[in-house]
Amino acid sequence: MQFLKTLTSSLAPVAFVALVAGCQVTVTSSAGGTAVTGVYDSNYARMDGSTQPTQLNLQQTGNGVHGAYMNGATLDGVVNDHRVTGTWANEGKTGTFEFDFNADFTGFNGFWASPEQAGKTFAWNATRRK
Repeated sequence: MQFLKTLTSSLAPVAFVALVAGCQVTVTSSAGGTAVTGVYDSNYARMDGSTQPTQLNLQQTGNGVHGAYMNGATLDGVVNDHRVTGTWANEGKTGTFEFDFNADFTGFNGFWASPEQAGKTFAWNATRRK
């Protein structure tokens, strides 16, 4: 069993299926499923130094995450433990993001980046609505 526990902890957040003594065992990490799904009140730093508040809607399916925010902007990413990384698209532009969620997935601190500002990141933080 220790082997199974060690193996599955390195696979988070995907489901792991194994045959153990002829029985099928399925293990899913706490980050899998829908831990990230929700509506968040977020603020992100803009390139001009101002801060933009926006509602962020996130939907998790397996370890994939899709999101939508102001005026049709989207993001797509992957959950790995408490971190979501991926790409955003807004008004014909694209870039990357990284969100580090707290232990109970009720908020995150993170950043976004754009090829227009190579090597620079901008804060993006949020709290899940209750």
